[in-house]
Amino acid sequence: MTHPDRFEPMPPVQPADVDPPRPRAVTVSFVLWVVNAGLWILSAAIVIALGSDALRQVLRESSTATGQPLSEAQLDTAVTSAQVFTGVFAGLILALTLFFGLKMRAGRNWARTTLTVLGVIYTLYLLYTLATGAAGLVDMVIIVCEVAVVGTAVYLMWQAEARPYFARR
Repeated sequence: MTHPDRFEPMPPVQPADVDPPRPRAVTVSFVLWVVNAGLWILSAAIVIALGSDALRQVLRESSTATGQPLSEAQLDTAVTSAQVFTGVFAGLILALTLFFGLKMRAGRNWARTTLTVLGVIYTLYLLYTLATGAAGLVDMVIIVCEVAVVGTAVYLMWQAEARPYFARR
């Protein structure tokens, strides 16, 4: 029997399965994905604000070339529809980028892989746009910035310091 004044020490508390701290490369990559989403929205806003006259002209020329010219009301509807579609699509891209970015920042490997695939496809599209000369001066500046931002974000996600952060998730 043990003496009531004598207590045995408690065993030490084992630390719970502690997540490793988020590497700086992952945090910077997340910030770059957010910056890229902002550039995407800026680009869409420029297209919506400045592209309506060019779109109206293209629609007018193509409809006239087919022998079925559009009325001004039809042109207005087509331009407005294109602007709304552009805005909705830009919002969807923004939401998906932020969703995948947040999941990547939380260490989800599937999100890192998804962002990598989408980033590579998007970068190839941007480089194609530059190579064909289909962009104006302002668009070219934004495209160069986007290529740099996306490329850096993808690169940082795969740095050696970031790999263990994604391995456990």
